[in-house]
Amino acid sequence: MVRVRQRGQLVLVAAILVAVAVAPLVLAALQLGYHEDVRATADHDEPTAATLRVLDRAVPVASANVPGEYGWARRRGAVSAVRGDLAPTLDRLRTGRVRDGTVRNVSYNTTAAAAWQRALPGRSEPCVRPL
Repeated sequence: MVRVRQRGQLVLVAAILVAVAVAPLVLAALQLGYHEDVRATADHDEPTAATLRVLDRAVPVASANVPGEYGWARRRGAVSAVRGDLAPTLDRLRTGRVRDGTVRNVSYNTTAAAAWQRALPGRSEPCVRPL
């Protein structure tokens, strides 16, 4: 009987030692906290990549009717129409993540647009940019 009791006490002491040794590890893990892989979600991508994805989808939709409705001579009207269609999307891009501390500066590249216009002077066909 004496041996069984000593063995039980030994197991009890070993369990207490393991619990005392594991307690700091558990507390450290709780302090660090587990955070899922935020890179796996589109909400936490690089702001520039997310902005480009939104614009890649919005620009073709906004400019879809331009070739049929506007000729080269009315290209200023086409630009105004596309910019008007894109305005809500650009406003959302600029202010959509302000609470998260991300502000996007989206602007039109007038230098590239002017260079493209100079390269195609006097066009008479519809205002369609070659791909």
